[in-house]
Amino acid sequence: MDDKNFWFWLEVMSNIAQLESYNILIHDFNNNDLMEYLKHQDELLNKIIDQNEKIIELLKGGKNKSGY
Repeated sequence: MDDKNFWFWLEVMSNIAQLESYNILIHDFNNNDLMEYLKHQDELLNKIIDQNEKIIELLKGGKNKSGY
């Protein structure tokens, strides 16, 4: 194997490694976006559950936690 062939294949392998690293970075970024979205949805769901519990207490004739 001559030096030019070695350096050519070394550059090819380097480019493949960079592309794979880029794909992993994009995948990780998408996972982070999804996690933030799910956290936001979880917060909204918790608010809805709290509101529903307050409504149920009011319908039962009792007082809710805030004293209404």
